[in-house]
Amino acid sequence: MKTLNALREQGADFRAWTGEPSLSYPGWTLIASGAAQEVSGVTTNWYEGPVRVDHLFAAAKRAGFRTGVAGHSGWGKLFPGSLDARVLVSDPPTYTQIDPLYRTSDTVAAGALGLLKQDLQLILVHFPSVDLLGHGFGGASPEYAESVRRVDTLLASLLTAVDLGTTTVIVTSDHGHIDRGGHGGWEPVVKQVPLVLAGAGIRRGVQGGDVRQVEVAPTVAVLLGIPIPSHSQGRPLVEALEADGRVFGPRWAEQQRGLYSYIAGYLGGQALAGLFSDARLTTLTDGPDAVATFSDQIALEYYQARSARLERERARRLPIASILAALPLLYVIVHDRRRLLFPAALAAAAFFAIDYGLFYGRGYVFSLSVFNTEANILRFFNQRLIDAAIAISAAGLLAGLLTARGGIGDAARTGLDTGFLVAYALVLQVLYFYWLWDIRFAWYLPDLRLGFKYYLDLLKLVPVGYLAVGYMLLAVAARGIRRTIF
Repeated sequence: MKTLNALREQGADFRAWTGEPSLSYPGWTLIASGAAQEVSGVTTNWYEGPVRVDHLFAAAKRAGFRTGVAGHSGWGKLFPGSLDARVLVSDPPTYTQIDPLYRTSDTVAAGALGLLKQDLQLILVHFPSVDLLGHGFGGASPEYAESVRRVDTLLASLLTAVDLGTTTVIVTSDHGHIDRGGHGGWEPVVKQVPLVLAGAGIRRGVQGGDVRQVEVAPTVAVLLGIPIPSHSQGRPLVEALEADGRVFGPRWAEQQRGLYSYIAGYLGGQALAGLFSDARLTTLTDGPDAVATFSDQIALEYYQARSARLERERARRLPIASILAALPLLYVIVHDRRRLLFPAALAAAAFFAIDYGLFYGRGYVFSLSVFNTEANILRFFNQRLIDAAIAISAAGLLAGLLTARGGIGDAARTGLDTGFLVAYALVLQVLYFYWLWDIRFAWYLPDLRLGFKYYLDLLKLVPVGYLAVGYMLLAVAARGIRRTIF
């Protein structure tokens, strides 16, 4: 991206980390509001209605400014009442026809050039084609690289219509793509995105480090001279701004005090609320690093207060999880042929070896990024059901082979015990997630990697339960075959 790299040299360059899930609607909301997914409540691309947190378009409108968007139609759905001008495009019907995918960004660029001729103070331009080509052909494909090159050319055409002496340009992305083309998960290649600022109000030659994407909205607000969106969790990137942080620092701190005083109320974090004493806020005039240092302290206290409430809730769930985990042990205690549990345990171990072998062998990980398109979701979960059915059937066969010296009843019993031990191991993993995160998430988002595994563990219980008679019969058949052969 020659144009973007040239822009880097004229201004400030950062690497920004997105939130999770790293999906489009959640990412757009985060960029425009500064509120992470856990705060905004926008966690999927199926989100309906306007966003319910404050955002830049609303703040600009309250200040008497006019705003516009050229981009995907989703922007109009998320921010319908705050846009004075819009040029919106929808996704083509399929990802397989390349030219319609490219044309989405061409249409956006033409619309953006029109918006630049209007009396608008804040314009957001979103080129959809890179994301679309990623889904259609993968993040490591030539088509993806070509879409990036074309967008860089479109960016150059927009810059010719912009006076960087009076206008600020900020370039970032809502997420990246894995090589297969998916996103939404925790992978660094998905969550690390460029953040380049240049033009009016931006220092030249700034090589910044890692920042959070929640920093974009408060930085834009400071550049516009409007109030920072009230739900913004980030800080202005003072190191990139020509303005003295001592000027806008107290205003940012007041916004943070309002947000985190409310958050501290339901987290029970007294230390978090205590950060915003009048005496503490006066330190924001101490120097250029004061805003960044204070922001780090806020983030730390927020994390500790959040963790403390989670720990209190986990303590309440621990007895329930422990009792539910202990109940199945009664089956082991009253088992009249415990010698059969050893071959059953070996067969159960084979179930997990086969099941995880099929999972990792296809290149999957526990991540939302495995879904390259929404059409893949149902197919993926159906395949996981089939894999679990294959694994439990193979385990049943092994159980029969291991009990060939016993009677038919022993083989059937070992097959049943194999299913019991597999189900018990899955239930223990489900209960572990329940203890850590519950099954309802009213005020927080759980660890989404572990949550993905939790859902798959629940799914595996379906074939393990419904196919019980089947793998018992397979165990009996395997016993008979081995006795016949050997």
